[in-house]
Amino acid sequence: MKFHKQSGKFIKPLVPTPSNLKHYKIGFIDELAPLRHVAIVLFFTKNPNQDPKFVVQLEKSLEKVLTRLYPLTGRYVEESHIVDCNDEGVEFIQAKVNIKLEDILGLHVDVRPVDEFTVETKPQHILTIQLTTFECGGVALVGNIKDNIKRNIQVGMFPPSHIGGVIEV
Repeated sequence: MKFHKQSGKFIKPLVPTPSNLKHYKIGFIDELAPLRHVAIVLFFTKNPNQDPKFVVQLEKSLEKVLTRLYPLTGRYVEESHIVDCNDEGVEFIQAKVNIKLEDILGLHVDVRPVDEFTVETKPQHILTIQLTTFECGGVALVGNIKDNIKRNIQVGMFPPSHIGGVIEV
């Protein structure tokens, strides 16, 4: 199995973070916990009705979501335990792999190759996303997020009324 990175760029929020939200302090317990990243890999088969511009749609949806999840686009400052919400963006990588999705998710599932799809996140970055396309047209969407920040965002980032209607794919 060989991966070929096609492109990489930073996706920024659609609307800049307001100046009063530029510094996001993580919780006390998370300050004490070791920094680690958690990856999730989602596999999707080829959709015959898939718009050929779905990557552009994915990027635009991400821009909208990042407006509300603004700490994800910042950089973690370990000395002060804050996220500098500077809107530098989330790294978005596109890649191809020389196998079919069925080769790893067929009848005889072997989960060991799944680790190959995870992507490294630079220490100061909060989130990195990689979209990998298989020979068959299926895709793997990988998100690698700094766990200490993820917990803070999950717990108190925004009220339930903001959850609906954010993602348009």
